[in-house]
Amino acid sequence: MRTNHGKEKKMSLPNHVKVYLRHFDIGEQDIWCCEKCNQSFHINNGLNIHHINGRGKDKDVIENLMSLCQEKCHTLAHASKEYVSKEEFQSIHDNFLRRHR
Repeated sequence: MRTNHGKEKKMSLPNHVKVYLRHFDIGEQDIWCCEKCNQSFHINNGLNIHHINGRGKDKDVIENLMSLCQEKCHTLAHASKEYVSKEEFQSIHDNFLRRHR
């Protein structure tokens, strides 16, 4: 059995999440909205920072990252009957960026 002797171990955030949080000056404990449905969630519970046009080299940039609620909208970005295209997500995100500058 492993123990951390009463010290809470904090997991390191993936780079793309750090980029998104830094851009909007929000913390992982803050409440933020899904860019598609506009519902509010804690960053670390209910939201997913999604790569619109895939992951890879030079893909962790704010233009390619959007917050989506885990339960509904992030599912729409992947294999789903109600699939939403990358182009539609990009348009939603571009409008969100314009409103939050």
